[in-house]
Amino acid sequence: MAFFKRRHSMRSFRWHGEEASVDSDAAKKSQESLLVVTDQYRPEDVFNTDETGLVWAKLPTRTLSTAARPGRKQSMQRITVLVTTKAAGTEKLPLLFIGHAPSKEGFEYCSNKSAWMKLALFEEWLGKLNERMMEQQRHILPLLDNASVHKTGRTFSNVRLHFLPPNTTSKIQPNDAGTIANLKHHYETARFWIMPSH
Repeated sequence: MAFFKRRHSMRSFRWHGEEASVDSDAAKKSQESLLVVTDQYRPEDVFNTDETGLVWAKLPTRTLSTAARPGRKQSMQRITVLVTTKAAGTEKLPLLFIGHAPSKEGFEYCSNKSAWMKLALFEEWLGKLNERMMEQQRHILPLLDNASVHKTGRTFSNVRLHFLPPNTTSKIQPNDAGTIANLKHHYETARFWIMPSH
């Protein structure tokens, strides 16, 4: 089989999450129309906002040891993290964590039964963001996927939402282009170094 594949220039490819469902033509058209919208703002006023799930208690799947060790069942305890970064790469807004526990100190945190983003939470976050931008006398443009939790009927004086077309976000949304993956990598690395050894 290896010779057949080599002779016909065949290789194995892996599909990666949402990217498999991307409409490339729509993504290209969307990029062009996105430029028209973003050109109305300074680069420092264009942001990308997206949620991600974080399995916060996940253990490493590999280890260095002198002998094989028995495995453990992976924890599936998760939280949602709202990530908002500036297109210019010079500013990131504080992360918003959404979990099950009633309250946490030291960072922006909300809770609900599912630990998922909900429309009411999103609108509350937008209200606070709008107040912050009013204080800074800035008008910003957050780029968002078209998830139903983002479809607010409210308008804000200093925050204008722009929704990216469906099935294009993994190609044109900056947070899907490595920002969130990098955040998770840094979290796992930091957690590994502070994790107690047994």
